[in-house]
Amino acid sequence: MVIGMLKALVYKSFYVAGMPHVTHYSHQGKAQVLEWILSKLQKKWEVMIENILSCNLVGQVINGLIPFGSENKDEFKYQYRSSLEATRGVTGVVYVFRSENLIPRLKGHSNILYIGETKYDVWNRYNVEIDANNYWHVYEYIVQGYGKIYIDVYQSNNHKLTEHRFLNQYFQKHKELPPINRRG
Repeated sequence: MVIGMLKALVYKSFYVAGMPHVTHYSHQGKAQVLEWILSKLQKKWEVMIENILSCNLVGQVINGLIPFGSENKDEFKYQYRSSLEATRGVTGVVYVFRSENLIPRLKGHSNILYIGETKYDVWNRYNVEIDANNYWHVYEYIVQGYGKIYIDVYQSNNHKLTEHRFLNQYFQKHKELPPINRRG
């Protein structure tokens, strides 16, 4: 029933999008188009699910307001600084760097790049100039392969315990730490 409704919606979408010829595909062709669309939707759904880290100590959540993803180093630093500025003043936090698209992990896929904590705000935690210069090769690779980077901020009653729980949730799901948590 649900698949039938989804197929009807897909065909109608093709028609509305000016692609009525898709409805004239063979049954096998229609199935392939539908399978492709479902795979894209599933990837987007997985990204949305991956963004959900839970801890009962979390109060306010600020989801990545300003993405940064320029392949030009100076523009990247400007965007990075602007992204951090958007979180200024929110203290006692766990912050999560995440990419726009999923990255293969030991088990499954994730868009989470880094999980960290600070008793101050993220703005004061990072020196953009130093971080972007030292790890430009990492950021550039991520942006080129996986899209823009976002910073989510979770204000917590106990930021250290919340970070521990988030890292544990990630490790339980993927059997390894986020990729930038390992940069040393």
